[in-house]
Amino acid sequence: MEIAGRRFESLSEADRDDLLDAARDYRGDVTIVTADGTELTGFLYDHDGAGAEARVKLLLPDGGKEAVSVDHVSGIGFSERDPSGGKSLENWQRRFEKTRQAVVGESD
Repeated sequence: MEIAGRRFESLSEADRDDLLDAARDYRGDVTIVTADGTELTGFLYDHDGAGAEARVKLLLPDGGKEAVSVDHVSGIGFSERDPSGGKSLENWQRRFEKTRQAVVGESD
């Protein structure tokens, strides 16, 4: 299922848990909507615990962190695009070449 750019609301517990797992693996930002309507947008970097102790943790755009009880999550939205944009290989190759050039340049 393609999730980029989609928003899911009125979730069953099973759907919520599956989407939170997907959000943890997603490389873009997500928006968590809480039961009271609060929306928090950021990078979801952790989904831990079980039962009443389960939490999701977000890294917010301002550098702050926020933890939300999974039981309070009523909706999840995914950013429009993957920030790596399929360029991870090209980025790695560019970094590798710079490193190689630096090492070769130092040994001459």
